[in-house]
Amino acid sequence: ENSAIRAASAALNFRKQFEIMELKWKEIWQGFIPYQVNIGLKCGINTGCATVGNIGTNEYRYLTAFGLSVNLANRLARLAHSNEILVSATTKSKIFEKFELLEKGVVSDMKNIPGRFEVFSVVREK
Repeated sequence: ENSAIRAASAALNFRKQFEIMELKWKEIWQGFIPYQVNIGLKCGINTGCATVGNIGTNEYRYLTAFGLSVNLANRLARLAHSNEILVSATTKSKIFEKFELLEKGVVSDMKNIPGRFEVFSVVREK
């Protein structure tokens, strides 16, 4: 029932911890490489139905989710800038009371997903 809220909260917590780890590793890497390493966390969250199951071969199987909702979350993650959490309008409708959101606009050029999608960035918890 509140999975969208939990997902956004987890993403914010993960971003915070990632920023701490990133600073630590950048210090270590500076001693070994002559250029600045830029890594960043990108996150896309969409709320909807998905199919979940085991796929693979007898030797290698893994549990995964797939479907249009999962693909949309993946496309949002690809659109995100470094350390940005992007959410769909369906997710926004479930989290807007608890999180500060920034409207990013409408996207219509998502690979293999027709339509126009409102996109929002999660800034922080209210």
